[in-house]
Amino acid sequence: MPSDVLVQMFVRPSANHLQVLVRLPLISLLNINLPKRGEDFLDLAAIAPSLRDAAQATADAVDFFEDGNKLATPRIGAVQVSLPSDTSFTSYQSALAHVQGAPLPVDTEVVWNQGFFDALLEYDTGSAAAQWSLHPYFTALAPRVVSSVHFLLPSGQMRSFELNNDPGLVHLDPRWYQSVWTFTGAGFVQVLTGSEYLLFLVCLAIPVRRLRTLAPVAAAFTVAYSVTLIASAFQVAPGGAWFPPVVAALTAIAIVFMTIDNVFVATTRHRWILAFGFGLAFGFALSFSLRQMLQFAGSHLVTSVLSFTVGTAIAQVVVLAALVPALTMLFRIAISERVGVIVVSALVCHTAWHWMISRVTFLTAINWPLSDLLELMRWSTAAAFIAAIAVILVGAGRRVFDLYRSSTPFDAAAKGRA
Repeated sequence: MPSDVLVQMFVRPSANHLQVLVRLPLISLLNINLPKRGEDFLDLAAIAPSLRDAAQATADAVDFFEDGNKLATPRIGAVQVSLPSDTSFTSYQSALAHVQGAPLPVDTEVVWNQGFFDALLEYDTGSAAAQWSLHPYFTALAPRVVSSVHFLLPSGQMRSFELNNDPGLVHLDPRWYQSVWTFTGAGFVQVLTGSEYLLFLVCLAIPVRRLRTLAPVAAAFTVAYSVTLIASAFQVAPGGAWFPPVVAALTAIAIVFMTIDNVFVATTRHRWILAFGFGLAFGFALSFSLRQMLQFAGSHLVTSVLSFTVGTAIAQVVVLAALVPALTMLFRIAISERVGVIVVSALVCHTAWHWMISRVTFLTAINWPLSDLLELMRWSTAAAFIAAIAVILVGAGRRVFDLYRSSTPFDAAAKGRA
């Protein structure tokens, strides 16, 4: 069995049928008895029945849905064996012409585990404007299977997907509400499964443990990571290979810094500034997973990005709502407050410290090109400038709010005397 397999598909709906062109590497057809000449070469003169068996097995490994209804078993329009050098699957037109074209001459020497198996599957459908989706089950071919799916819309546009193993049901042309549901859920899960994100939320909640006091800090953090998350989704972010490891190091440094702040700094009035600054780095970290999901956005890019952001915010509220009473109960029953803050912060710092050391060490081991260093300096300067402006604006807003709040009782008393 091969360690990984690439499945290539072109999917094109029309008025009354759905055409699916599929290409598999021959080495993945281990369950199909392919006739051979000698030990190494395929017997192309007797291979047609085996190729139809392979086409039927391929059709059984992927389900197509029209408006939520599973399509019936397809017709096998054509089958083909292709040489390793064949490049016809670079476009739908060339792939269709190749699969429907003349087969290889029977005396062609094709090694049994080299080259490709190609097939044309045709499904009966009702309308080209239907809502199409698929669910591939190619996991039996190899431990890792990547399905490269190209969907041709009736308008002539083409959407491309890269699906890993069993991705579940995939909407090829999603409606806006499907994008909202998919991306909101993905953002929610991303936070709950992200250990770095969860540890940072723990750091925010350790010294406060009151939702009313924690709300401004959490809001600053949410605004910050939303800004960088949305900016990165629309390509307003560095694109070099140096950027992901730098962000990974910054998130670890942020957690370590916050744990130290929990232990040694008594006041918490400045924490919203720290939360905002470190939130910028966490937004870029979240954007890396969002970029992989944008292939499922269809024509609803803005809606999908905003939905992902909303999902992360909802997950943050859920986590903090669970953390605050849990920490309050811990410090009230099991351990004193001051000792509890130190112990919990130290445990979090221990984990983040190892992350920070390994990631910073990795950065120092990189042979940085001058272009990457210059790009890093430009983006660092821009980020610092934007963060400073944001802090100034938010600080001014808080001062105006404090002045307004302090003047309200005076105004009420004056009106009472009048």
